[in-house]
Amino acid sequence: MATAARPFPAQRMPFWSRLGQVNQTVILETAALERLPRRQALPGTRDNDLVIILSGWVRVEVVGGERVVLAVAGPGDLAIPAHQFDPDIYSSGEGAAGMRVVATEDVQLLRVPAGAVPLLCSDLPLVRRELARLVRETTRLEVGLRLRMFHTPRSRLAWLLLALRLLFGERNVPGSNTPVLAPPLTQADLARWLGISDASTTRIIQTWKREGLVATSYGAIAVVDVRNVQRQAQWSAATAAELLGPTPVFEEYLLRNNVAHHGPDMAPTPYKDRPPGL
Repeated sequence: MATAARPFPAQRMPFWSRLGQVNQTVILETAALERLPRRQALPGTRDNDLVIILSGWVRVEVVGGERVVLAVAGPGDLAIPAHQFDPDIYSSGEGAAGMRVVATEDVQLLRVPAGAVPLLCSDLPLVRRELARLVRETTRLEVGLRLRMFHTPRSRLAWLLLALRLLFGERNVPGSNTPVLAPPLTQADLARWLGISDASTTRIIQTWKREGLVATSYGAIAVVDVRNVQRQAQWSAATAAELLGPTPVFEEYLLRNNVAHHGPDMAPTPYKDRPPGL
């Protein structure tokens, strides 16, 4: 019997895991435990509640003329990090009014009421710092896509798959020896994330499947030939550093100019105002 391949681990630690037991205990005393069934939208996404996912995955999207995927979030992260605090940085132009968070599988979450969030950020400096770090990480994924907006759809799709693998890792699925990307995503989700047609996405994926670069099943995609997908994306160590590299200057800038003054409203600064090198 063939042994299943070991999943590639996420290269970042989720928000909840970074807080430590003391901070987690304080949040648990403040938060309400909720469940969100698969395909249901999270209520109250226009509030400043702090929503922490304990299990399952959600998709952040804008619903206007067409559905636009903005991000995914899984166990240990916030359901609505940067998108809630500054929706105007996203290319959809719909803003917070058209944003929703949809469970892509059954989700268990903690919701901290908006009124308690400023107190948490004031009393628990680590919570404030890690919120800022998570906003930075989330916006970096969007920045990376924006920087590649004039690349070919094939290159952009390859980059997104590799970025998701780097940030969120892989998971094993029953009946398969090939680990899949941890976030459950359909090909339609990928198309709406990149702003390309479903037909183009399907054509690229089918070609890659024939060439042995990827494998798919319902709601899951696996990067099988990592090296060749990296060639498609023009991926390098520097590319990975865009998503994971330490940027203490930016983090301090974000904390000083946003978190310190606005509490939970940690809107990332517009791209043109960010420090050099981002």
